[in-house]
Amino acid sequence: MASAVQVNDSTEDRIDALVASARFASPEAVVAAGVERVAQDDAWLRMLDAKIAAGRADFAAGRFYTVDQVREELRNRSRAWPRSSSRQPR
Repeated sequence: MASAVQVNDSTEDRIDALVASARFASPEAVVAAGVERVAQDDAWLRMLDAKIAAGRADFAAGRFYTVDQVREELRNRSRAWPRSSSRQPR
């Protein structure tokens, strides 16, 4: 299916420069790469939205740690680290 796309002069100049640099074989390849990038960005945003929704649901259900709980866990992990002479302050 052939389509004609009209772009402003600035965008046309960018497309021409990308083709001239041999990064892309044709203006169509530049447009195809741009469309692919938009699709990738959309997929990334959908994934982020899903993770945000899951986090909100966890929070609403009480599945979270308080700041004090996180601090205590970090203290416990720090205490469990092996002490060696190479980690001593100089």
